[in-house]
Amino acid sequence: MLRLDFPRSWLMWKNLMKMSPKCLVHELEGRFPNHDLMLALSVIYFNFWVDRPNDVEDVFHEHLTITKVAYSMPCKVKKKGVIMKALLDGHVLDVQCVFFKMTMVANSEAIMKEDFIVNLVTWLWTKISSSSIFKHKLREFIKLVEIAYVQVFGSMENEHCFSIMAFMKNKLKNRLTCHLDLCTSFYAQQFYNIENFPYEKVMIQWKNI
Repeated sequence: MLRLDFPRSWLMWKNLMKMSPKCLVHELEGRFPNHDLMLALSVIYFNFWVDRPNDVEDVFHEHLTITKVAYSMPCKVKKKGVIMKALLDGHVLDVQCVFFKMTMVANSEAIMKEDFIVNLVTWLWTKISSSSIFKHKLREFIKLVEIAYVQVFGSMENEHCFSIMAFMKNKLKNRLTCHLDLCTSFYAQQFYNIENFPYEKVMIQWKNI
């Protein structure tokens, strides 16, 4: 006859139920950047330079140190033993940080006052990338901007994009495949709405295709 030790079984299940959420939280924390790193990436946004007139130098160097720890050191892939190359060069970031600060301080207040349709950060870094001189002098910070743009800070962004894709590609638009990623990005980032969408320019360009 099978006998169950109920007090021991209950204690085992109780410990298991406590352990499971801790393992899940640890796994999620390993997949997404921590709070300090998310704050460190704020240096590429204009608000950081406008809202901190007094301690901007000290905070910037603190953020830069956190960024270098996260992205300028090679890491070992778990279970495979493969050494992954660092995404950024920490020494080059230190060399280029003076020119980066000058660029952000010189443009932040003026751009924040303008009424742009597109994202301000996208507009500025597109301009910088199109200049060969700026592209060379800020090449590591351009990489940092790209990392910040593609970095997933949580699973909510992915779920939001999937919901947008389901909304965009419904039964009436089920042939939308070629430009689905572009339409999803435009809708998710709210580049345009019904009032400010450039209908005439789009129609002219569409007729010239």
